[in-house]
Amino acid sequence: MRKSSVFLWAVIFVLVCATTAFADVEWMDTMTSNGNKYLGFVENGDLNGFGCYRMTTGREYYGLFSNGDFSGFGIYVYKDSEEETAYLTLGYFIENKINRRGIIHYKDGLRYEGPYENGERLSKVGYTLDEYGFVKDILLNGSDSYTGEVSPDTTTPNGFGILIKQDGAIYVGQFASGNREGYGLYVSPEKHFASGTWADDELVDPGAEWK
Repeated sequence: MRKSSVFLWAVIFVLVCATTAFADVEWMDTMTSNGNKYLGFVENGDLNGFGCYRMTTGREYYGLFSNGDFSGFGIYVYKDSEEETAYLTLGYFIENKINRRGIIHYKDGLRYEGPYENGERLSKVGYTLDEYGFVKDILLNGSDSYTGEVSPDTTTPNGFGILIKQDGAIYVGQFASGNREGYGLYVSPEKHFASGTWADDELVDPGAEWK
């Protein structure tokens, strides 16, 4: 009982301190000419330091600013009714664009996590992940494309997936630690089909074949 009371008073103390700390900071009318609202630190008449930026479109940015730009770590939230496929971008911003490493969550449930440059995905290293643990748009070895299950916290094919080789060959089936392992269907660049059991990336027990 005493522990609960102490915890309650601690929460109240933190809230009071937080309220006091921001007592002199208020929502200001637009810093530009478009009616956007800002709550945060201002230096030399411009947005500098940590702040919250709410746009008339409904988008919001929470993070660091430098001379009025998103600059540093931040979270950019899109308005649901906007046409963009993304609804949340989290990472390091430079001049309002995400750079280095970041995460984008999409409205369709996919997620891209990887490096960026000037707001653009460098998809050769990154990947998208849906709620079922499937990846999409992976480029293995800088050329081969893979969509499917992966090992936890990696982009290594593990489970069921589809591999499209640079030469046009396609494999649909099971993987283990990045290799074709288990039952799968292979289509060569010449459109020859072969099914069977694979081990260590080799077809060891051929099944049906046709052209």
